[in-house]
Amino acid sequence: MARSVELVDAHVHAVGNLAWEVGAEVGQAQMRDGSSRKVDWLVTNIYEKIDGHWFMVSHHVQPKPQ
Repeated sequence: MARSVELVDAHVHAVGNLAWEVGAEVGQAQMRDGSSRKVDWLVTNIYEKIDGHWFMVSHHVQPKPQ
């Protein structure tokens, strides 16, 4: 599966060495059978600052409620 998504409506908050970002991922996903599917997900990313560098330590997506 290949996908092309964009993060939109992102909101980032940071406290000390932790940060979290919430928003939406929109785009297209190409399925193994050749069909494509619209991506319209809610996303939460968690980051941790280690030795001066930010690392993503968690990525969670879920479909938007209908």
